[in-house]
Parts: sequence; structure tokens; C-alpha cells
Amino acid sequence: MGGWPSLIKEIKEPYVKKPNILIVMTDHQRADTVLPDNPCIMPNVKKLATEGISFTEVYPPMAHCSPARASFMTGLYPTRTGVWNNVSNEYAINHGMYQGVKTWSQDLREAGYELAYCGDYSQR
Repeated sequence: MGGWPSLIKEIKEPYVKKPNILIVMTDHQRADTVLPDNPCIMPNVKKLATEGISFTEVYPPMAHCSPARASFMTGLYPTRTGVWNNVSNEYAINHGMYQGVKTWSQDLREAGYELAYCGDYSQR
């Protein structure tokens, strides 16, 4: 997709296979619903959980989804990201992260990953 310059760069550089990364983040879901013994019927989600990496002791720094997602994407507390509450409403303290706050997805892009997301991101 990058055209001839990127194709030439790929040919010149030694081939290094980067792992695929897929993050699945849900709202309003109990963590135990993806455990193998849970009666919840979600075969694809359970397959992802058993074949991938599951973070079993992760706690959000805030009850709102926007600050929790901003902290997940940066590794920083809401006091450092500037995202104190949900950003897409008239009562938002800020309508996005502070200038200069870097996410790990930016590091992935700089490392040559192609990025995409779908669903409710709530960060601008």
C-alpha cells in the first residue's frame, strides 16, 4: 500500500516477521464469561482467550470507558492523559488526551504495523 518506495525498502531490508496483534476490549462484560468453565456460550471469544494472551488481573483506573481506554492505550493514569470522564458528551472535562501524550499504537505504527480499529473508541 505504500507504493514503490516502501516496496524497495522491503526488498532491501531483511525480512522480519512481526506478530499479529489483536486487542478485543468489551464494555459491560464480566471477565469470567470467557473462562472455559463458564456456562456463557461464546465459542469464538473463548477460543481467542485460550489461544491468545488473557490479562486476568487488570483493573481500570476509572469507572468511565474513555479514561479506562486512554489509560490502556498509554499506560498512564487519567491525571496524565487528561481524560477524566467520557469525552464525547457535553459534560466532558476535556474532549481528548493532552497534547503530546503518546499511545503504544503510535509506536506500533512507527515500527511498520498497519493499524485499524472498529467499534466505540471514544478518543479523538
